Amino acid sequence: MTNTNKQRPPVPSSSIVPDQGGGPIKQGAGGAKNPWVRTGHQWKPNIATYNVRSLLQEERLLELEEELQGIKWDIVGLGEARRRGEELTVLKSGHHFYHIGKKNKIEAGVGFLVHKSIAGNISEIKGINERLAQITIKINKRYKIKIIQVYAPTSTHDDEEVENLYEEITDVMKCSKTQFTIVMGDFNAKVGKREEGEGSTIGPFGSGQRNDRGDRLLEFAISNKMKIMNTFFKKEASRKWTWKSPGRNTKNEIDFILTDNPHIIQDVKTISKVNVGSDHRIVMGKMKINTRLERQKLLKPKQSSINLEKLKEKRTEFQLELKNQFQLLTDKCTDEEGNRSLETWTDLLVEKTQETAIKIAGKKPKTCENKISESTRKLMEKRRNMKSEGIGIQNVEYVETCKTVRKKLREDIRSYNATMIKSTIEENRSLKKTYKKLAHGKQKITNLLDRYGQEITDQDQILQRIEEFYEQLYNSNKETEDPGEPR
Repeated sequence: MTNTNKQRPPVPSSSIVPDQGGGPIKQGAGGAKNPWVRTGHQWKPNIATYNVRSLLQEERLLELEEELQGIKWDIVGLGEARRRGEELTVLKSGHHFYHIGKKNKIEAGVGFLVHKSIAGNISEIKGINERLAQITIKINKRYKIKIIQVYAPTSTHDDEEVENLYEEITDVMKCSKTQFTIVMGDFNAKVGKREEGEGSTIGPFGSGQRNDRGDRLLEFAISNKMKIMNTFFKKEASRKWTWKSPGRNTKNEIDFILTDNPHIIQDVKTISKVNVGSDHRIVMGKMKINTRLERQKLLKPKQSSINLEKLKEKRTEFQLELKNQFQLLTDKCTDEEGNRSLETWTDLLVEKTQETAIKIAGKKPKTCENKISESTRKLMEKRRNMKSEGIGIQNVEYVETCKTVRKKLREDIRSYNATMIKSTIEENRSLKKTYKKLAHGKQKITNLLDRYGQEITDQDQILQRIEEFYEQLYNSNKETEDPGEPR
């Protein structure tokens, strides 16, 4: 086991670094490889933080999902979502979208977008306020990782508000202990380059000049024994900045990923190809966490991949084939004395039933609701290309392209909805079901009161409480009074 109290060793250099999105970097790329990476069973999630500058309308959320299709991601922390209240929604794509903001004001707001492949591993989602939220992910029965998303006040806010935020982050970190902790987001702070005595917190590849808010971030990191991981990986100057001013005259690195376990971070980089019209760039952290093989049981999707509709059509053929397979199973699971192993029988029964079903009916086709038209996609690609060529928000054509993209997205959604409703009416199907399909997702419960009135946010405890409630309800012998009988 690694002793976390030992001083961090220097990051080694090499003559060439593997391509991290901007092409190979030569001339001593120290920091491109992380010496804390261990061997063994590993989980390799990609986490990211992104100040999106608004997800208020449905088309903005759809736009974000479309942009993310071009990269590999697992969890994206969101800043400036600007959505009211708190809500957890299962989107049509299967991804889970959580946000928390002010109840009566469109301001600030944070959240998470969790990929459908690991959504089943959400242990807890807890919103503190419009600037702070946390998500806990189960890796396996032993390991959990807690990710805290931050959106810090800008320089127009007073220092007291900033102090309160850091105190709240510290409280969240202490509230529930996990094996791994990540704190990330838009800190509106510049940490600059490493100074003497800061080697255990800031790496050799900081950028720019530190400001007062950067001093406060560094103080927080030191007091909580965290590393500002952006500074430990060498990148070209054009790949370091995370925010640019409206006039493109100023570019700063103010979005960071921090952790108390530096060995789990393989790389931190900015990605330009994801563009929703924000003045920030998405910051991606590539991770590698060592686990045991049982993690595969938790992360493996539980939904069936069998084409059930086709299986119903070929029911007779399936039953005949299954009968033949069962005869082979009977012979296989019976020993010389005529006894059968129940455990072996059950395992083989399930296995052969699934194999036969896929053999007869095949796997169900992947369905994807295509709300966005091809012309809108081309416009979004044009906008990405303009940004990569250095054309910014001061350019009239770029601004007009952004406006056109938003307008076309709204038109595409309305057209899709109108077509679905018209089809439902013509085919005399349920409008209620159609309206559910047209919703951008399905809401989920993020918190609940237990039998003693205490709030619970852990997903397993919430399910247990719901099960407990209905069990008591249906086992109750209390007679209800007939409202028609006179009192």
